[in-house]
Amino acid sequence: MSFEPDRYQMLGFGPAGISYSAGSDQSSALKTMNPEGSSEYLQSIRSPGPSWNRYFQYDEEDMQRLHLTRRLAALRIEMDRFHRMFGVDAWNAFSDRFSLLIDEGLLTQQDQSLWPTPQGIFYADSLAGFLAEGRLRNALRSDHAERFNDNRRGYM
Repeated sequence: MSFEPDRYQMLGFGPAGISYSAGSDQSSALKTMNPEGSSEYLQSIRSPGPSWNRYFQYDEEDMQRLHLTRRLAALRIEMDRFHRMFGVDAWNAFSDRFSLLIDEGLLTQQDQSLWPTPQGIFYADSLAGFLAEGRLRNALRSDHAERFNDNRRGYM
């Protein structure tokens, strides 16, 4: 189910439980994680407020990258599905990345879909990181770099 974050939400229970909830328009989401230790988790559920202590707030660009990386892990990125969800053409938004991966023989395009090649499957984690890499670089260059990397406030 995690391969289709546009169709499924997650609710995690107990220590280290991970939850994920997206807005109906897929323009934002929140991923949370409960405390890892059982005593810390018990303390958190007995106190007012949320039980989770770490989170990541997805914006629209994050949602697009999440969709691409999760669909890559499912071995097929459907361009028309991406367009229906986000109102933008995936090829135009990520053409530099897709072109390079196709040129290197790691992705192939067929019937409005991108598929990892047998070699691309071997490097699937690296491909996902390559598709998501621009987000981290933009965050580190922005005024929010300190906030983005500061886990003292609970960011994942």
